[in-house]
This record gives sequence, structure tokens and C-alpha cells, in this order.
Amino acid sequence: EDGLERTYAQERCRQIPQEWSAAMQAGKNGGVRDFVAVGDVDIKVIGADNQVLDSEVPVRQILEQLIAKTGIPPFLLGLSWSSTERMSTQQADMMTSEIT
Repeated sequence: EDGLERTYAQERCRQIPQEWSAAMQAGKNGGVRDFVAVGDVDIKVIGADNQVLDSEVPVRQILEQLIAKTGIPPFLLGLSWSSTERMSTQQADMMTSEIT
């Protein structure tokens, strides 16, 4: 009986990865497939270890490029990326051009 139980356990161990792979493949193809297991099943992310990747720098770079393309100074949009000295020079230039 112990050998029979071991055989069933080995078969279940082979079925779980096969069924999981089939479920993931169905998802890639736009389908839905259920994954059923008995007992505790741990699902872990490979590589990222559940950490949220920092996107602040790439998003800021894209935003800077978009704003630079418009030619609008960032401070007019409520953004302060440059040094205070440079920003005050830009503000003074804009005020001078508005007055003249």
C-alpha cells in the first residue's frame, strides 16, 4: 500500500506542473483555464520577488522630453526641475518679453 501511495504522489507531482503550464498557455492564447489543486499551493514570482519596480526615473525622463518638445518652461506647469538660479533667469526673461 505504501508503494501505491508513493506512485499516486509521484503522478500528482507530474500533473501539477503540466496543468499549470497548460493554464498559462491558455492565458497567452486569450483563453481561460482553471487550476485545481488539493492542499497548500505556493505561487511565487520568478525573478522580481514581488517587488514593485521603481518607475519614477523613466517616467520623469519621458515627461521632461515631452515638456521640452512643447517649449513651455516647466515652472509654468508647476514643475521645478532646474536650479533656482536658472529658473529665476527664465522667469525674468519671460517677464521682460511680456513687458516689452
